Amino acid sequence: MLATKSIIALFFSLALSGIAKSVDPQPNYPEPEFVLRPDDVSMDEFEKQFLDLCPRYYGESEATDRPIFIFQTFQERFEKDIWHGHKAAVQCIYQVPTGEYWNIGASVATDLGGSALATLYDDAEEASEKVWSTGEVSSWEVVMTRSILHSLVL
Repeated sequence: MLATKSIIALFFSLALSGIAKSVDPQPNYPEPEFVLRPDDVSMDEFEKQFLDLCPRYYGESEATDRPIFIFQTFQERFEKDIWHGHKAAVQCIYQVPTGEYWNIGASVATDLGGSALATLYDDAEEASEKVWSTGEVSSWEVVMTRSILHSLVL
């Protein structure tokens, strides 16, 4: 009787460990991107438009050679800065055929007449550190140094 209980316990233990190992870890989704709403719509209207367009951005398709919609977020930002009342942090996450996750939130926002905010770095070393530490730069994140920006303005 004890041997039977031991065998059953061992069987369930192995079965549960097999199930636990087959579960994938939480995917590493891209961070939200900062966008600005167009001047001619309210933040509520912009949010509604964003949340409507995001899941339909690549069209309705079951084809696996196209990006697959995963999820979306839209969070108005309330920092007291020059963009107060216009700024939002957005995610429109798609999984591409290579298995990577892309945040196309800035693309969706610009297609709706909004703008994407760029990230400026003080020097090339800081910009390089950002790229190498994360392994990527989002599609709308502009990495440039202040000296490059200054030369563009002149």
